[in-house]
Amino acid sequence: MSTTSLSTTPATTKVFALNVTLNVKPERRNDFLAVIIHDKKQTLATEPGAIQFVVGEDVASPNTFYLHEQYQTKDDFDHHTKTEHYATWKKFCNEDPFTSAPVVNLYNPL
Repeated sequence: MSTTSLSTTPATTKVFALNVTLNVKPERRNDFLAVIIHDKKQTLATEPGAIQFVVGEDVASPNTFYLHEQYQTKDDFDHHTKTEHYATWKKFCNEDPFTSAPVVNLYNPL
């Protein structure tokens, strides 16, 4: 039986994922929801390398959101960051909508 070590798999062929925690200013909540839902819909509809795009709100902390995205490869994620809908997201992020800096974790799921 042959086994492949994860360390010998090229990074560009591994599934690539990110988890993000976002603390949104209450007065920016509706803007955030509009932008992130648009980004989610466009990502899943137009990017073949997108596997998952999940957004949820913390059950005990209003305006704290969690974002989980998975792409077939890191290259697919890099492509995502060059799309028009991502540019809209980045523009929103540059408008000071958060109470603290987003926490971003990047990883390769096993």
